[in-house]
Order: sequence, then C-alpha cells, then structure tokens
Amino acid sequence: FKARAMPLWGRQMVIEPPPLPEQLALAGRRVPLVVLVRPAARTVRLRANGLSGRVELVVPSLRHLPHARQLLVQSRDWLESQVARWPHPRPLRADALLPFDGQDRRIAWSEDAPRTPRLDGDRLHVGGPVETLAPRLLRWLKARARDDLVAATHHYARIVSRPVA
Repeated sequence: FKARAMPLWGRQMVIEPPPLPEQLALAGRRVPLVVLVRPAARTVRLRANGLSGRVELVVPSLRHLPHARQLLVQSRDWLESQVARWPHPRPLRADALLPFDGQDRRIAWSEDAPRTPRLDGDRLHVGGPVETLAPRLLRWLKARARDDLVAATHHYARIVSRPVA
C-alpha cells in the first residue's frame, strides 16, 4: 500500500496505510511493538527482544511499512514461540521472592525498618513507605550489579595487565 495524494474539493489529502498496532497479544501476554526507522538498514528486520520485553521492527524508511506488516503476519508463530521462552516478570513487592546471587530471597518489608535494603541470609530487609518500595529495590539492585561489574572489570584488567579507563 502506498500513500497517495487524492484531490478533495481543491485540496490534496494524503491517504496513509493503516498503522501498525502498538501492542501484540503473544503467548498470553501484551507485548509492545516498536517500529524503528533506520536509514542505514538494507531490509526489514523483526526481533523479539527478551531483555526489553518488546517486539522490534526495523525498517529503512516508512515506505517499507507494508512489507513490515506482512512480515509481522507471516512470523506470528515464530514470535509466539520466542515470547513463550521469555522469563515472566516478578513484581518487587513485600513478601515476594526475588532471585538474587543465585538463590531466591524473600523481600521482608517493614515500614519502620531502615529504607536501605539489607541482605540477611535468605531475606532482603527493607523499610520505608510501601509506595516507594519497588523503585528503591530497583536502585539497590542496579547499584549492586554496577559494583559487581566494576570489581570484575578490575579483576580481569589485573590479569591481562591493562589499566581500566
């Protein structure tokens, strides 16, 4: 389908192809569909991104949208199988299990406990308002991941006798 100009009482009206959906129903989930226009791309590409939890369509230009739509329809079974293999998200809430350092830890929340998360055996103690529990835990998890990465980077840099930039 190509966009074309149609005369309308002395004015031009551009007819566009129907838009692609913003979300797809795949493997019992609602998955966002993101269309990325990259002029350097040579062809239309379809990717099921498990890290970001979205389906990505890369097109060289908007005139490739009809082909992208066709690819999306033809690849439905493949997309279903890919999304079915994605891990299910786990909510960060009080008393939930959180996989951390190779084992599940129970989130032990108490409003009067310190806000900074503290690891104690198989429990992760954290306090403060319950409304800010998830963002606080997410910041703590990212900081721990960053600390682990920095330590590993310095360790391997020492092994190969290279400075860390």
